[in-house]
Amino acid sequence: MTNIIKFFVNYNYVYLFIILEVVSLFLSIKHSQVKTKSFTMSANVVSGFVNEKISSITGYLNLEHENKKLVEENKKLNNKLQQFELSTENIPQKIKESDFMYISAEIIKNSVFKKTNFLTINKGKKDGIKPDMAVVSPEGIIGITVKVNRNFTTIISLLNNKLKISGKLKKTDYFGSITWNSEDYRYVLLNDIPNHAKIVQGDTVVTSGYSAIFPKNINVGVVEYISNVKESNFFKIKVKLFTDFKKIRHVYIIKSNLKKEKIKVEEETKEIFK
Repeated sequence: MTNIIKFFVNYNYVYLFIILEVVSLFLSIKHSQVKTKSFTMSANVVSGFVNEKISSITGYLNLEHENKKLVEENKKLNNKLQQFELSTENIPQKIKESDFMYISAEIIKNSVFKKTNFLTINKGKKDGIKPDMAVVSPEGIIGITVKVNRNFTTIISLLNNKLKISGKLKKTDYFGSITWNSEDYRYVLLNDIPNHAKIVQGDTVVTSGYSAIFPKNINVGVVEYISNVKESNFFKIKVKLFTDFKKIRHVYIIKSNLKKEKIKVEEETKEIFK
């Protein structure tokens, strides 16, 4: 027994060293597991963040393609709507085809702060576009085509003090002319509405359909301000446009299939009364 006690006394530092090594090894293994778990969790967080950003970038890159698809679909729907509206009228079957067809295009140049503003689009003669065609956006009217070459077309904007378009109050059908006074790109004027017409703020203004260029009931804007002009039989009406000309990018050019025929009969009528 005495020898055993002497053995432990003589080698106590060795046993203490061994015990401390075992404890240290245990703590090291446990700490390593915690670090591994923490690293795995951090890696998962970083991986999720990266995947989310990649998904966002991919979605953004696909956005232009999706927009173009929507524009084409809207063009087809507009054409079908024109055909449907005409087919429901009581007219002979042989002329039951839409007077207007839509061609989609993208704006590549635009101005809003000049007195005579113009736009340029990426479609031209090869796409069936000609001068004097109506141009609209999903929100409302834009203008009329002017110069056309093979691949491009310029458009006289509604925000051009040289342009005059026939418009009307949708609720009452009183019609007049729509012009821009070269001031605010968000507003136009509706002129020649008689001061006995019933009109209130918020009334919708649309195209009249009396020209050979624009179909009827294309949105223009809403009445914002009405005033009586002294010594005049007409209101002065300020209209807030549905279309934001600072944001438009995609438009539709409207081709009238019966335009020539309509203009011809009107010109022949004028000749009779000369």
